[in-house]
Amino acid sequence: MSNTGSNTSNTRSRLMADQAIGLLSGYLRHVRVSTVTPYLTAPVLDIGCGSGYLSQTFPSGDYTGADIDEDSLIVARKIHPEHPFYLINNLPDGKKFDTIVLLAVIEHTANPCALILRLAEKLTTKGKLVITTPHPSFQQFYELGARIGLFSRTAANEHHQYIDLLKMKSIISGSQLILTTYHRFLYGANQLFILSRQD
Repeated sequence: MSNTGSNTSNTRSRLMADQAIGLLSGYLRHVRVSTVTPYLTAPVLDIGCGSGYLSQTFPSGDYTGADIDEDSLIVARKIHPEHPFYLINNLPDGKKFDTIVLLAVIEHTANPCALILRLAEKLTTKGKLVITTPHPSFQQFYELGARIGLFSRTAANEHHQYIDLLKMKSIISGSQLILTTYHRFLYGANQLFILSRQD
């Protein structure tokens, strides 16, 4: 959510991962989507949507995609013309969402606290943030897998930080959000966080 120029490589790496660059990237994407789907309540805002893979889960009107890379959005609009896709800084003013989802995005963000606070303003009163992110204990495994082509090498290189349960609690401390669901999946390598409004 910082300036577009400094994040061009980040967004292109996310698009590459979304297009399943890396032998296991497509599988990881599928598992992430399968894991979060039971928690998604429309209308949904998909941050870091890439080419819009998640949008195929929803009928027209229930899904909005957002990214900071226009090239990703051009692909998304072509593949999924029934859904709207926006640059993050051009999201419609005043529109609220029941679910905002970030799949393997927050680890690419330099300031996750600012990102979460900004997104919380776009939630309905009963809205929630649904977040997946790698667990820090698998950092070396993930980086090794990226080097040998199992995962997206560029995406791995663009990680700003790894966030665990304790770090997430610190990030949302003082916000209007509470952690209502947490569990690990993919043999513990990934985490699911559900953050809900408490007001």
